[in-house]
Amino acid sequence: MTARQTLVGFMLLLVAVGMVDAHIMESGLREAPLMNMLQWLALSYMLFSWYCSDGNARGYVRSRWLSMAVVFGAFLAIPYYLVRSRAPGKRLMALLRFGGLCALAFGALLLGMVVRMLAEVA
Repeated sequence: MTARQTLVGFMLLLVAVGMVDAHIMESGLREAPLMNMLQWLALSYMLFSWYCSDGNARGYVRSRWLSMAVVFGAFLAIPYYLVRSRAPGKRLMALLRFGGLCALAFGALLLGMVVRMLAEVA
C-alpha cells in the first residue's frame, strides 16, 4: 500500500473507532480493555505502515529505535521522523501537514461518534 492509501485507511479506522466508542458510551457498558487494546494495535499498525511506506519511498534508512518509537509514541516520534527525513526547506511544511492530519484524525473520530449517535436516534 502507498502512504496515501494507508492514511485513508487510518481515517476510516478512526471513524469505526469513534462509532464503537460512542456505542459503548450510549449503552452504559464498561469499556473492555481488550477492545481498547485492539483499537490501539490497529491504529499503531496503520501509522507504522505509513511510516514504512513513506520511508521506503524516500529512501530513508529507519532505525530500530525510531521504529519502536513510532509504534509506542507515534504523535511524538512522527514529527521527529518528518524533520529527519525531509530536506531542510521542506521540514516546516511537513510538520504543518502533520498538524492538519492530526486535526483530520480528530474530526474522523468525532464523525464516527456523531454517525453512531444519529443512527441510535433514527
